[in-house]
Amino acid sequence: TAKPTQEQVQKAFESLATKLETKVKDDFKAAGVAPPASVKIEIKEIDLTPPDTFVNRESEIVKRGDPAVFQLSCDEAFCLYRCATDGADSVSCGSRFSIPDLREGEHMLRVFALDAMGNRDPSPATVTFTVLPPPPAIQCGNAVCETGETLETCPADCAVGCADDCCTGA
Repeated sequence: TAKPTQEQVQKAFESLATKLETKVKDDFKAAGVAPPASVKIEIKEIDLTPPDTFVNRESEIVKRGDPAVFQLSCDEAFCLYRCATDGADSVSCGSRFSIPDLREGEHMLRVFALDAMGNRDPSPATVTFTVLPPPPAIQCGNAVCETGETLETCPADCAVGCADDCCTGA
């Protein structure tokens, strides 16, 4: 189906306004109250322009166990957002959207904005990102001097000696 023109939408809203005026008067009468002498519903402007959606990452690096956090915005004064991660169904989301508990690897977030008139961005903003594995755990007591160990936290391994200064900072 073809998208209605601005003129067609304007006529439809004018017809709706007339019906609403009649309904208001009828509701007053049904309630046993004299309706106001005049009821005027005026539709001043109809917005058919969809918003543009923007997504910014709060951090370039996401480690497993940390949430991926995004700031959402649009080019209009007011927007609601729908977010979909990795092809899942979209869900309502706020202007700050956080995705917890992601597995390691590549992910994709798609976001579209809806403006105050219900116009939906036809081309959602898309961002891809990678969740990195956490750094390997330091294994104190394995007789290997590892980066991050100190004489205070792992004296047995640091006593082995450190060619790369891994046990400094104690």
